[in-house]
Amino acid sequence: MRASLLNRQSIINKCLSGATGYEKKNYLEWLNKEHVQNFDYEFMFTQDKNFGKLLIYGVRFADSLLIPEELWKKNSQFDLDLLKYVDGHIMMRLDELTEQGLVSEITICYFKEEDKERYEKIFTKRTCRKIIKYIDCNEIYY
Repeated sequence: MRASLLNRQSIINKCLSGATGYEKKNYLEWLNKEHVQNFDYEFMFTQDKNFGKLLIYGVRFADSLLIPEELWKKNSQFDLDLLKYVDGHIMMRLDELTEQGLVSEITICYFKEEDKERYEKIFTKRTCRKIIKYIDCNEIYY
């Protein structure tokens, strides 16, 4: 029994630190299917909830560094986002929610101006870009 619990915890830890959005999306789908407790699956899997205004804080949307730039240039953004970005699964979900009219505004907090510039660049071709606003993270504390 203990080995099973340790193995399960190992799998859960791996899910949370996946190298790509594709990997994380698949792990989250597995966790949801297995009804693993202590996770809030609402954002990723609820199909009919209107989330209204979303605040994104502390998500870097970092490059996974697994996709060579040459491959990125030859394929469409949407084909590779799940692999290109560590949080590509969140980007895809934001687009999905926007297209379905289930989110009215997305506010992304940034720490430095260069972070804001990076977010603006990676969201340029996303559907959700129309409803994104950026705010310095210090502004939410005052």
